Amino acid sequence: MEQPLTSTLHLSRPAGAQGQRAMEAFSPPRRPQEEEVSSGPGAPGPALGSPGCGPGVAEGAAPEAPRRAESQGLAEQQREQLVEQLKAERRDRRREHELALRRIADDRRHLQAKAQLSQALPVQPPAAPFEKKVQQLPRDGQCLLTIRLPAGDSVRESFPADSSLEGVRQHLLSQHPGLSPTFSFLQSFPKRRFGPADLPHTLQALGLTPSATVCIVDLVPGLPASEQPLLRPTPEAPSEGPGQQPVAGERASAQKRGEAEPPLSSPAQRGAPGDPSRAHGRGEPDHPVHHHWAPSKQYCSSLAALTPGLAEQLLAAMIQQSLLTPRNLRLFFGCPLQKLCLDCYPYATNELLRQLRAFPSLRHLSLLACSVITDQGLCVLQHLSRLQQLNLSACTKLTDHCLQFLRGLPHLSHLALDQTHISDQGLAEFLLSAPPTLTHLSLNQTGITESTLGLLPQYARNLCVLSIKQTAVTDVSALRQLEALQALHLDGTRVAEPALRALASHPTLSRLTLSGAQSLDSDRALEIISGLPLVQFSLPRRQTVTDAGLTALCHLGGLLELDLSDCSRVTDLGLQHLAHLRRLRRLSLCNTLATDSSLQPVGSLQLLEELCLDRLRVSSLGVARCITSLPHLQVLSLASTPVGDTVARLGIARCPQLLKVNLSRTRLTDRGLRFLHQAPLVQLNLDGSGVTAPGVAALQAACPALGSIRASHLRTLAREEVSDEEGSS
Repeated sequence: MEQPLTSTLHLSRPAGAQGQRAMEAFSPPRRPQEEEVSSGPGAPGPALGSPGCGPGVAEGAAPEAPRRAESQGLAEQQREQLVEQLKAERRDRRREHELALRRIADDRRHLQAKAQLSQALPVQPPAAPFEKKVQQLPRDGQCLLTIRLPAGDSVRESFPADSSLEGVRQHLLSQHPGLSPTFSFLQSFPKRRFGPADLPHTLQALGLTPSATVCIVDLVPGLPASEQPLLRPTPEAPSEGPGQQPVAGERASAQKRGEAEPPLSSPAQRGAPGDPSRAHGRGEPDHPVHHHWAPSKQYCSSLAALTPGLAEQLLAAMIQQSLLTPRNLRLFFGCPLQKLCLDCYPYATNELLRQLRAFPSLRHLSLLACSVITDQGLCVLQHLSRLQQLNLSACTKLTDHCLQFLRGLPHLSHLALDQTHISDQGLAEFLLSAPPTLTHLSLNQTGITESTLGLLPQYARNLCVLSIKQTAVTDVSALRQLEALQALHLDGTRVAEPALRALASHPTLSRLTLSGAQSLDSDRALEIISGLPLVQFSLPRRQTVTDAGLTALCHLGGLLELDLSDCSRVTDLGLQHLAHLRRLRRLSLCNTLATDSSLQPVGSLQLLEELCLDRLRVSSLGVARCITSLPHLQVLSLASTPVGDTVARLGIARCPQLLKVNLSRTRLTDRGLRFLHQAPLVQLNLDGSGVTAPGVAALQAACPALGSIRASHLRTLAREEVSDEEGSS
């Protein structure tokens, strides 16, 4: 064994002296004896263990024998382990092969037993009502009807196209005696219910040819056909897919129908021999089990099934977050949307409006301040024949050309064109074909003149509300012929007194606003309009109102609102006429010369709900006596008045119906704040008053219903600022 190893080691040495020197650079220094042996001229290296080998070589070879024996033993162990692994793998493959053969044999026996059992059982044909017919196409003159029974089964029958619906009904009653004699037909798409009046008509006349699908529904006794509940379609079972396997009860019903079971795709799906789960046919339990479907992870491709109210709320949220795009709006196609508000939406473009043609049921459309929309974008209005209210205010790119698309709206009642480039010429063409349903028209800040007003009595005779604020109109006498006119807004116009006098005899005009009409005198205007049945009126020039002009209030007993703010020439004498306004709901006397004497006639207005007394020289006792005599008062404003804690103790605390109070820049302190704990307030303003932050915190803790409270710029009242009235309280 040593001779071949020695020969191998001898052949691995370098042959030349030059190569030997190169290798010596990586070897330890030699002894002198080794140098003499190897330095002989032409002397080859002696073989390991040869007789001519020196003593140094014999000593170096001695330690290599144990290492060689150890490596040979390790190699032998590895060889034995490899042999054992190969034998184990061979045994495992043989065992798996035998197991597979046994499973195949078991499956064959199972299939043979199942086939023998099916041959032994008699075959029963399915009942006629539940028979599934082969798909067939209707022939000429025939109508193929798919009729869905109340139990959920479907019947497909072919009838002559000239057959009456009553004949189909009698045929079904003869074939299915269990049906109710009073049943009716319902077509799901398009949604339509066939009542008794439709029974004599032919299938072709009813639009059911060449094929249609109808459902049988039972009529509710005592209800007309229009109020009968519609049938909700039964959801179809989803098709089988990954994660959606039918459970045992469904498999059993499939076997009864003669359907073959799907083969097992791998041996791992088959049960082992002797497995108890194979006792009833591949792990099926005896009792029927319902379907358990895996949750779907697919996004909904349509929101057409949403109710109009829910769809409108969802669209409003998308608009608020700037998420509504033409693509997202297509998800709502098919939904009977009735209202869409795109006010101030920066992404309201012509492309977005084009999608509205899929919502023919739209009745209210608001495009306020959608400055990107042009005339051509409104061509979609031709498809919205049911539109009733349209707001195009502040769409600054709209001109007269957009009005041509409004002519095909037969139900239009409200139209707003404020701040657009509409002129008399465009409106004249529109009014020639204006629908008779037009009742509200707003043309504020447009280029119209009296020319347009002259056309309204002839082409918009049913107009009830007209707003022409800040226009160049000066003569409104033509509006006297609008017998249905109820509200007229002339704010900021240059309407003349003769034109206003022409309206003085209008029989139905109840709301008239003249704020900012600089060409009119307020006293004269009050005298002119005193004969109108007004419920709301605003003065043109407040600085010109005097006590003499307020005498006309005696003839305006139907007023519901009156604003005398900033009428700086009005005194207690003129305000005594307020006692005649028994129906007044809202009153403002801000910045007038009213005192406690004026509050006495105000206290007699039993229907008053809102009272504003800002910047008046009134006292706490006077205000307290006034507001405690108003049983319906809900809103009170006393900003910048000298009232203090007494008004809270004797007035506000004794008004259980009061909800909103403004006490900013008053002399209220924490002492009076404690009396507000008893009032059911929801809003309170204490800016600039004498209360403290701890007092406000205590009020909030004691009044959980107080949702809004303002208390900024609070100040500390000096002793001389507290009146004798508050100091003695």
